[in-house]
Amino acid sequence: MGYVVAAYIVGQVKNHDAYCGGPTKIGSISQPFRGMSDISKELWDHAVILNQDEVEELEKVLTEVDLKTKETRNKEIQGALYAISVKEIMRMMSTYEQNPPQN
Repeated sequence: MGYVVAAYIVGQVKNHDAYCGGPTKIGSISQPFRGMSDISKELWDHAVILNQDEVEELEKVLTEVDLKTKETRNKEIQGALYAISVKEIMRMMSTYEQNPPQN
């Protein structure tokens, strides 16, 4: 799961920051935690770097999902912003009615 999140975040940054580019590299470092057996510690204590094919496959899947869900996300954001706007307009109108400008 962490790899997917990392690939998504890096992809979003690369889409929005002109200074970011090049191939994405993803890896993780793990360490044993208290209470693990010595054998488990040896298996757990390592670093993993995904090969470029794995990273590109993640990026491909994330791009496809992003495109498929973009319309729905945009509608939800638009609805939320509209609700906030209506609430703010009502607040401003109420303030104006309670304290009309003095001519």
